[in-house]
Amino acid sequence: MMQITYLSHSGFLAETETALYLFDYYKGEVPKLDPEKQLFVLVSHGHYDHYKKEIFQLGKSPKIPYYVLPEEVEIPEEAKNNLDEAHFLRVIPGKEYCLEGRKIRTLRSTDEGVAYVIQEQAGTIYHAGDLNWWHWEGEEEPFN
Repeated sequence: MMQITYLSHSGFLAETETALYLFDYYKGEVPKLDPEKQLFVLVSHGHYDHYKKEIFQLGKSPKIPYYVLPEEVEIPEEAKNNLDEAHFLRVIPGKEYCLEGRKIRTLRSTDEGVAYVIQEQAGTIYHAGDLNWWHWEGEEEPFN
């Protein structure tokens, strides 16, 4: 069982039987989170429309969330002081990580940051991060 809820822009909540995966949340209403499920908050990159610092206020009990963030994304001092370092996973493109029995693979985004491929018992989840197919009027073809 997997349920996907669109929040806004690139923001999604994926819910499986055992976990919640919140991707690129910056706006929209997050549905009520099941406190019995492990929450993973994933950020593709630090632009305002993919990341807001309020994510560190989500789901404090009974399970502390895990935050999966590219190395360049700033973590507020308050979050660093209130959460154990083990709950922050800093990622770079092209690597594979294991977190709470889940395989998290990062890919390069077509714009900034990373895309995610998560493998868990319910299946595979892919979040592309920031997609880009820029075509700027007046620019040479090699640039576009």
